[in-house]
Amino acid sequence: HKRIIDIHNSNNKTVDSLSKLDIPAGVDIEIKL
Repeated sequence: HKRIIDIHNSNNKTVDSLSKLDIPAGVDIEIKL
């Protein structure tokens, strides 16, 4: 199983917040602008 977080309609603040998160191993974050 893959753990994927899809975020749509994100802005710079969203991207900045995600980059600072401590993501567990095996969790992928895909950002579509």
